[in-house]
Amino acid sequence: EESVPPMPELTKDESLARLARSYFRSHAPAVLQDFVWWSGLPITDARQAIYLIDSELTAEEWNGQTWYIHEDWQFTSSSFL
Repeated sequence: EESVPPMPELTKDESLARLARSYFRSHAPAVLQDFVWWSGLPITDARQAIYLIDSELTAEEWNGQTWYIHEDWQFTSSSFL
């Protein structure tokens, strides 16, 4: 029988970073609360996830909130719809 080889287990930080990277690549620009809602993470874990990929994000202050944009995010006309 063929089977998929086992995947190595990820640490909590590795998992958080992957989740944040996936979210901000496809949902930017977004604020912390958007990520919390989408992921279901507690706010502390969501902040940690953002911290872990901080070097990949641009943070912009607008209207009293910090908006995050991932370096791989591609703007399209539907991005703000």
